[in-house]
Amino acid sequence: MKHGAAACPSPKIQYLCHLLEQVIDLADSGVIILGTGREVVSWNAWMSRHSGVSEEDAIGRTLEQLFADKLAPRLLTAISDCLAHKRSHLLSSSLNRQPLPLRNPSDQTSEGAVIQQAVTVKPILTIHGERHCLIQVADVSQAARRERFLRAQTNELSRLVDELETAKDAANRANVAKSEFLTEMSHELRSPLNAIIGFSNLIERGQTGPLSNEQHEFVTYIRKSGDHLLRMITDILDLSRIEAKKVTLDFVNIDIDYFISESIMSVKGLSHARDIVVSYAPPECTLPTVRADRTRLGQILLNLLANAIKYNRFGGGVIVSSGMPMLNRVRISVSDTGPGIPLERQHELFQSFNRLGAEFGEIEGAGIGLALSRNLANLMGGTVGFESRPGEGSTFWVEMPTSGPAPAPNPIDKDDVAPEIPPLPPFTLLYIEDNPVDRRLIEALFQTVPGARLISARTGEDGLRLARQQQPDVILLDIHLPGISGFKTLKQLRAQAETVEIPVLAVSASAHSTDIANGISAGFHSWLTKPIDLTDLMAVLSSILADTGPFKGIPKDIPEEI
Repeated sequence: MKHGAAACPSPKIQYLCHLLEQVIDLADSGVIILGTGREVVSWNAWMSRHSGVSEEDAIGRTLEQLFADKLAPRLLTAISDCLAHKRSHLLSSSLNRQPLPLRNPSDQTSEGAVIQQAVTVKPILTIHGERHCLIQVADVSQAARRERFLRAQTNELSRLVDELETAKDAANRANVAKSEFLTEMSHELRSPLNAIIGFSNLIERGQTGPLSNEQHEFVTYIRKSGDHLLRMITDILDLSRIEAKKVTLDFVNIDIDYFISESIMSVKGLSHARDIVVSYAPPECTLPTVRADRTRLGQILLNLLANAIKYNRFGGGVIVSSGMPMLNRVRISVSDTGPGIPLERQHELFQSFNRLGAEFGEIEGAGIGLALSRNLANLMGGTVGFESRPGEGSTFWVEMPTSGPAPAPNPIDKDDVAPEIPPLPPFTLLYIEDNPVDRRLIEALFQTVPGARLISARTGEDGLRLARQQQPDVILLDIHLPGISGFKTLKQLRAQAETVEIPVLAVSASAHSTDIANGISAGFHSWLTKPIDLTDLMAVLSSILADTGPFKGIPKDIPEEI
């Protein structure tokens, strides 16, 4: 680096000047010093390499003479302001045109050749008080490329987030549409199932006359098929609610020994039909209670038991056991003597609607139970797992967190056979229902009940009139009626002195827990879901008719609609 200024006056200063020249030449940035007439008085090696102008050619000439019109006007303005008014400037590379026409000699690509620059322009004074201009040029090409890359990545990420939000919104709309569709389909399917299961129950009980063995066999097939379809509808709705995170759980402490014994009794009829012995091997020590939703845990265990029976060999066995595989966890295991599950298909086991080829056999099912059971267990802080040995059998288990010891109630023995209809005192029942098939079913049922008097109405308006005139002991009220709905009918029944104390039972194809809770809080004595379980209906009637006191279920507020 050479200077256009006078030589250093002393050896010491000459020595320091020589070191300073080396430092400037070795700098990784450009250094230019302009004199009072804008001429170059200092030009380091970095500038020579990146401008193509040697130090000898640069000294004594102005930047305008060196680069003509290739200079950015903003640089010339900054130089003038620096020399005239002693102001500093920072010129970034954010604009398209760079301050100086500099190129990278080692990078000949179209993008890398032009150097992205950050230029500072500062006033300095010589030893004689002359004003000069110091220009420092930093190569920020790599930082600019990083910035462009990050900007592009940010834009791409923003685009992906937008796409994800769009997809999420579409998925949410699809889930809502699916839930609405399943709820509507459930309602539409439960209404005809009410007739299929109800009439087949009446015929199977012999209430329409004696049956031949073949007739009894056929009507049993009809009833069982209806029951299977109802279970499948319920399972699909449950699975949909879990996916939509709309499942409500009621956690209680559950005694395992009693719970298992109760569940085994519930599958007694199914096990007898296949000549399968279901036994319970209790643990040597008393297990702590588990914290779970009793209905949902029962749903899981009954599914495991039913599968162990259905997919077992005739005359086989099922062993239920319980224990603690780890601290604070209780496991209920169900082992069968069936054919086991092929190794190559075990990974498909918990896929919804996948029956692993069993759909081609005679065993009924929809392939929902295990997926539903695992999801329910996960919601309660538990898990469902299995082990299977092809040719030997399978063991499925459910694990749940413990809650602590609790006294166990005494198990109650019961068969899987519907009990007889309890004897009832003479009574009048008003049935308000617009579906003629459902009305005919209830009429057929009560034709065989001694002392029962049934009157029917098709609309809420007719029902209100008959309730005032006939003063029935109980009203059976469908929720979805033409004209005024079941809820509005209930509201008017409660508003009239003649009917305010009559117990009202709701009948609906809606099985959603929210609808049922709303119905009970609105003042219905009970909520019966279609298909109506005739035994449940008679049990509720028996309970109501045995109560001689006035009805206490009058609410303050009854919703207009659900």
